[in-house]
Amino acid sequence: MSSKAKPVQQQRRTIAVCWFKRDHYEEAKSLMADPDRLYGSYDEWLKEALGFEREMAGRDVKTKRVGFHVQSFILFCRIRSLVPDAGARMLWAAQEAQKL
Repeated sequence: MSSKAKPVQQQRRTIAVCWFKRDHYEEAKSLMADPDRLYGSYDEWLKEALGFEREMAGRDVKTKRVGFHVQSFILFCRIRSLVPDAGARMLWAAQEAQKL
């Protein structure tokens, strides 16, 4: 047996991403304090989200899709007195990703 220690593998960084469903995109967008930060249509959003995943993969960053659930998100914001915006979406997705 070799006495050499095995190198420690670095854990890939993971980013949680709110993953909208086509049928609920407009409803989710209408509840946000920053609807202008979301894309005009689900198809536009999906194109950009898939592009973001590819970009992150190229940087060796893993993405975890977190299915967006309106009621869960709104409750999350209310309990924490958060404005339902991009920052809250990121926090919510990160918390939900830990449950997956």
